[in-house]
Amino acid sequence: MRRHNGEKAPKRSHTGTSVLSEARTQAQLTGDVALYAVCLELARRGWRVAPTSSNARHVDIVGYLHEDPGRVIAVQVKGASAAAFRRASFWTCRQLPSSRALFVVFVVLGDPPEFYVVPSGVVAQIKTPKYGDVHRAKIWRFLNRWPLR
Repeated sequence: MRRHNGEKAPKRSHTGTSVLSEARTQAQLTGDVALYAVCLELARRGWRVAPTSSNARHVDIVGYLHEDPGRVIAVQVKGASAAAFRRASFWTCRQLPSSRALFVVFVVLGDPPEFYVVPSGVVAQIKTPKYGDVHRAKIWRFLNRWPLR
């Protein structure tokens, strides 16, 4: 179907919303679930955590260790549903500052979820130069390696 100006109209789903907006909404929901799953895992390990505002650059979660408030971490979360991850087993991580206190947690939302807790310096070394892709094959050793005391 074409609009009066000759452009193609966006495809509509059965609910009447555009397919693109539904995909974007699904991606946002996946990201939110991954974010709160990481918060839960960190809290279970003694960290006091808080998600940042949605416009904070590079950092999704900040936290400190309950027993040692001087031990602070920053976390960027990259989530993927298990179904999406079967189609493409990588995450995109374009710009990322390198810091000893910054971790990137790559999450596969399956049952149970998989958490790859990778220091930002390692991510900077292993991501592909052109697109910033991080493949699961390069981060297996970081599966469930949470920053502990």
